[in-house]
Amino acid sequence: MSDLHRAHHVVTRPWESLFVFLLFFFLMSTGLFFIDFVPEPPAEVAKQAEVPAVTVTSTTTTVAELTKVAAVQNVNLIAGPTPAVSNMTTGLKPTRVVVKKVGVDTPVLNPTKSDLATLDEALLKGAVRYPGTAHMNEEGSVVIFGHQSYLPVVRNQAFMAFNDLQNLVPGDVISVYAGDVEFRYAVRTVELKTTDAGSIALETKGQTLTLVTCNSLGAKEERYIIKADLIGTFTN
Repeated sequence: MSDLHRAHHVVTRPWESLFVFLLFFFLMSTGLFFIDFVPEPPAEVAKQAEVPAVTVTSTTTTVAELTKVAAVQNVNLIAGPTPAVSNMTTGLKPTRVVVKKVGVDTPVLNPTKSDLATLDEALLKGAVRYPGTAHMNEEGSVVIFGHQSYLPVVRNQAFMAFNDLQNLVPGDVISVYAGDVEFRYAVRTVELKTTDAGSIALETKGQTLTLVTCNSLGAKEERYIIKADLIGTFTN
């Protein structure tokens, strides 16, 4: 049979040609196996193939457990003024509050008067440090308050300055800046109180932070009060 005739045969009768090829391949492979011509796999590869599958297990830590550990560690770090704070000029005022967990990043104003008109005007521009409370580098509690709003359209972003602060838990970090100095606090408690409960009790020892905001999704007299403890200072 000529080459041209063979090619024509393969094209016109492909399934018969494939069967012949597979039969030829099978017979050749069987013959090579019987004469021990097929090579054995390397010893190391064969040994590895016999190793059973190993299930890897690891100890996991839940988010709740991490929160508990962080809270305990942060509380243990509270020991009054840190050396970095003690060496600073007195009278530092907060200029910005950042809480990355809930997306808070707002300027802080420091009015000198505590009348309602003055405070309301300052709240239109951001959060406000209540006059007469501690400065950033002093013993006592710095009190900062701001608005919350969950209206679908809010033109003045200051009305959302403290949105979602109620979602913080013990151990979460709050950063308060005084210029280029960061005062880092760890949340201790988050409470919902009403104005009927009276004034807020403020610590006079150590350096603490108190954030206050309204509960815009609840009664108008409800306030969220977040208390936190200083855990360190950092300069940019």
